[in-house]
Amino acid sequence: MHGNIDTILALAKRNIQTNPTIAKKSVESVVTRYIEEIAKEAAEVLPEVKEQNAIHLTDELGDVFWDFINLVSLCADRGLIDSVDDVFIAAVDKYTERSKAFSESNDEKWNEIKGVQKARLAKKHTYRYG
Repeated sequence: MHGNIDTILALAKRNIQTNPTIAKKSVESVVTRYIEEIAKEAAEVLPEVKEQNAIHLTDELGDVFWDFINLVSLCADRGLIDSVDDVFIAAVDKYTERSKAFSESNDEKWNEIKGVQKARLAKKHTYRYG
């Protein structure tokens, strides 16, 4: 699977660097485009969630993933984030910590963890940007 992730990342990087509809536009307009595309593609997933429909569901999930990977790659390419890998690392860290609340029957533990994470994120942001 890791090889496939590397391949899709390379394709997205090439897309954002060479596609004239992306390369010549402002980062804000392209980010907006990808956010809108993610929402549109996500809406197309729901009708495909049914038994004996793995082919179409996989295709639609791939579309969401493609737009997300392009968005993250664009943000890295334009210097809005440090790297694509940082997004994956942050997600793993965040949800590894939150996984402690997965088995809770109420939202108390989940909200407690989120509160700690938000405070940590604010401190990190202040340290970096003042």
